[in-house]
Amino acid sequence: MLQKANEKLLNCEISIKNIKKSAKKNIVMESKQNFGELSAKNVKIGDIVEWSTWNFKIEAWDSHFGVVFEIKNKIIGNRLVSVSKIMPISGDNTEVECFTINLRTISRSEKDNKEQ
Repeated sequence: MLQKANEKLLNCEISIKNIKKSAKKNIVMESKQNFGELSAKNVKIGDIVEWSTWNFKIEAWDSHFGVVFEIKNKIIGNRLVSVSKIMPISGDNTEVECFTINLRTISRSEKDNKEQ
């Protein structure tokens, strides 16, 4: 009886080892697109873009326009996010950083216009 119990224990240990081996082989981290990456493909450096911010005084959206001068991926809230730096066309010309997904392209850069 003790021999049968040892055999079952050995079979269980072998099964556990096989499961662990197959699990290690099958564990592949799924690569997902960064948040806003699809939008980033439509926005290029040099493009004139529009974005909106909420104006609490008049309780309405304010539109802003600017030129994209940098697009990068940044970790925000433990997630990789596409962020763009923009130089506003009007105002105090202080660079603005916002999620690329929030941008609407108004005009393509000169380089993109020639390629099309």
